[in-house]
Amino acid sequence: LVWYSVPMTEVTRLTELSRKDAEEIANNFPEHQFVAANVEKFFKDSENILLIARTDKVISGITIAYYLERLDKPAAQIFLDSIDVHPKFKRQGIGTRMIEKLKVLGKEKGATELWVLTNRSNEAAMALYASTGGVSKERDVVMFDYSM
Repeated sequence: LVWYSVPMTEVTRLTELSRKDAEEIANNFPEHQFVAANVEKFFKDSENILLIARTDKVISGITIAYYLERLDKPAAQIFLDSIDVHPKFKRQGIGTRMIEKLKVLGKEKGATELWVLTNRSNEAAMALYASTGGVSKERDVVMFDYSM
């Protein structure tokens, strides 16, 4: 028999960003170089969500999402903008834990839907979203970006 030790991972919602956490996120997730002037604005809006996963006291995952009140829907939604797991911690259920935490937070605020955009070619994301109950209803969705 071979026994594996699975590290303990805790997922929490941040309501502020300490300098230490910001530096660790910048080091572990180079694509998330937060603009200092925007951090305070982000946390002033309670509809903005930043989740971090800590594994053995190291930030192992990060999720950015937004609570959306809709005029055309009977209930609010959560838009999952970004979810990243540090390569050292992939395939340990951290992405799943962050999505489950986001679902709980959404339900607590009355949201009835969580949605995310990804590329079909992103096999890891496709597998994560399908394994956590996500359903791809659209095959012909196209996203346009506008520079302003």
